[in-house]
Amino acid sequence: MRKIDLLLKNCRILNKPYPVSISIDKGRITSFKEAEARESIDLKGKFLTPGFVDSHIHLLEGSLSLLELNLKGQTLRGIEEKVSERAKKKSGWIIGKGWENDKLEGKPEASVLDRASPSSPVALWSRDLHTLWLNSEAMKRLGTYGDGILREEKAWRVKIPEPDESEIREALRKAEEKLLSLGVTAVVDFSGERAIKYYGENRLKIYLSPFQTEGLEAALRIKKWVRDSGKENLKLGPVKFFEDGSFGSRTAALKEEYIGGGNGLLNFGKKELEREAFKYRSFGFKIAIHAIGDKAFEIAYKVAKKSGGRIEHIQLLPEGFSESGEGIYASLQPSHIIEDQTFLPELIGRERERRSYPIKTLRDLGFTLIFGSDWPVEEPDPRKNLYAATSREWNKEDRVSIEEAIISHTEKPAEYLGGKFGKIREGMEADLVVWEEDFRELDGRKILQNKVVMTILGGKSLYLSS
Repeated sequence: MRKIDLLLKNCRILNKPYPVSISIDKGRITSFKEAEARESIDLKGKFLTPGFVDSHIHLLEGSLSLLELNLKGQTLRGIEEKVSERAKKKSGWIIGKGWENDKLEGKPEASVLDRASPSSPVALWSRDLHTLWLNSEAMKRLGTYGDGILREEKAWRVKIPEPDESEIREALRKAEEKLLSLGVTAVVDFSGERAIKYYGENRLKIYLSPFQTEGLEAALRIKKWVRDSGKENLKLGPVKFFEDGSFGSRTAALKEEYIGGGNGLLNFGKKELEREAFKYRSFGFKIAIHAIGDKAFEIAYKVAKKSGGRIEHIQLLPEGFSESGEGIYASLQPSHIIEDQTFLPELIGRERERRSYPIKTLRDLGFTLIFGSDWPVEEPDPRKNLYAATSREWNKEDRVSIEEAIISHTEKPAEYLGGKFGKIREGMEADLVVWEEDFRELDGRKILQNKVVMTILGGKSLYLSS
């Protein structure tokens, strides 16, 4: 009798009250019965989940961040020192990511970076990737002028030279290893057309998403490239629309002003967004609408409610919002709560803060929750989302259970993608993660300390903890 490929014995899973054995063959779960196998592993009661799906990631930017300066938590002085140190070691462009306005202890200006690097061009992205900080040499080379700060589309339009192709491919390989070590087996990747030059050798399931800002022709080229690649682990993701900006850059669109003035940036009116969304849908694309502020959400909700789809981020609900979310996926990044709670009250005040990151509220209204990291804005670590969604001290009434948080990171995003993964059931693809401990028995910050023992993708072990 033919042996199956893999048998996992004595593992605990979400929907069974007792340890089970799982038979895997030809990349799929075949049964919950023991069978003769080429390889048999006794998990000794360890916790098994489906592979985690990162529903909102920028894989190419995250990969590049591994080559760049990490500026998270740095003051102006700290950034100046890091740039100066890099300038002494290498010529050419100096790129960094992660600076935050509330940590700078001063104003970001070209002159600060000029002191650190008068001759090498410097380009530093904010943590939210919505603001670009340049020195004078960078502005000169890019043909732009001003105080060194570009926001939103003005920032995204500039063409900063990329590293060598070999460096980028190596960074992508390291990024994939990083994700597998964290239990991530599939991603919805908002990287746009520039990614197709480098993708194709991936082991992760990648759903590559076009940007509406790049235009319909670019989206169609991505669609054709994905189809022609013939690769099972490379598929098309939704087209991303930007309805507003971000809180960190004060460009999230608000119904009432920020503390200190301004309502943020609104990119589309309702009719215009409906028209653009319909155009892309007519070519077979799904739609994902970035909407962080309450004003942006109102418009995004009306468009998504009319024709389905997903809304990204939803960091502030309008006061008194109680409409049904049935048929809409709420793509959330709970881990952002950890950082944003340090500065959001200063931007919008305590009253509006109580309507921010409305995870359980959205679920109760019928939205389907799907979780992601937004890497490199945050680390692509599912444990941070599980922790923030279940243990948040800020607006505790919007906590969800650990079971629901796991499902929102596995089953529900797989359902959105139409894939036969995300569940531990017969016939499903064997994308699985073995954890040292059962998340259901961990409280608070202990969730962050749980360790991935093994990550299995398509029935093959691609990561094994040392």
